[in-house]
Amino acid sequence: MNVRRWAAATVLSIGAVAGAWSQAISLRPGEYEAVVEFQLPGETQPMVMEHLACVTSVEAADLLKVITEGMAEEDGCEVSNFKQSARTVSFEMTCDVDGQRVLSTAQMTFDSDSYTSTMTMNMGTELITGKGSGRWVRPTCSSE
Repeated sequence: MNVRRWAAATVLSIGAVAGAWSQAISLRPGEYEAVVEFQLPGETQPMVMEHLACVTSVEAADLLKVITEGMAEEDGCEVSNFKQSARTVSFEMTCDVDGQRVLSTAQMTFDSDSYTSTMTMNMGTELITGKGSGRWVRPTCSSE
């Protein structure tokens, strides 16, 4: 997989599945407008993507499982050092992308109907930084 495509997919997937990773953190199920921005090495302008993200009630019930299993399937990623406070989660992730080991850190902060995230991906000599946000827009998802 192309490293740039992987970076985009990783940042998007973290933003897209943002939600209630445990009972202590609550995010309303439904559709969210999500904005993801990341800076690639050698690029002067950040790449910005907007999309609709759906958080179902089933995903909201156990989203930690959803994201860790999803990342493990995508490029053989492993999530570690998961930490949670009242409104914030953080974790580290190690992935194998095209034979290259990628080390990432991420942090997400939640309110009942919005979230923000930051991520840093270290790909050997390249460093990619990303940030994202989402806000609830409706109780049903466009794809439902």
